[in-house]
Amino acid sequence: MLFRSNIALDTAGNIYGTTYQGGANKVGMVFRVDPSGNETILHSFNSGADGALPYGGVIVDSAGNVYGATTTGGVGGSGVVYKIDSTGNETLLYSFTGGAAGGSPYGCLVLDAAGDLYGTTQGGGEFDSGVVFKVRAARQGLNTYQVLYSLPSSYAGQPQTGVILDQAGNIY
Repeated sequence: MLFRSNIALDTAGNIYGTTYQGGANKVGMVFRVDPSGNETILHSFNSGADGALPYGGVIVDSAGNVYGATTTGGVGGSGVVYKIDSTGNETLLYSFTGGAAGGSPYGCLVLDAAGDLYGTTQGGGEFDSGVVFKVRAARQGLNTYQVLYSLPSSYAGQPQTGVILDQAGNIY
């Protein structure tokens, strides 16, 4: 297995992470390690609609939901943003299509106080150099996706990292 990601820690001391390869289908998985060192595979990606090859790390909210992205797979073949609940059920929040909407997110996502997710893609956008995006998490059963900025190839193309938010909600 290839470990290439950030890890997250919840309030109970559990560690969460991804493997870029490995899992039941050899295209990545999400795992949890409890404070005693016991590992649980929460989800093995299958390279289909649920995504594959999670390069970036994961984040955990206060309810124990794990969020992340895959670089490939999904309906559009360009990766997905997913949520995995504490029992291991995966919910797809967005499936990248490439093109102007971006594709292949490599960096870790960030979560704001309202439950919205932010990240970057390595491809797509107006200049085919990636985008900064926002996924509004399900509220009243609706997920929305928004490209916030298309990265110009002249100086910032194809990011492999995510973004950070400051206290005022500014994205860097």
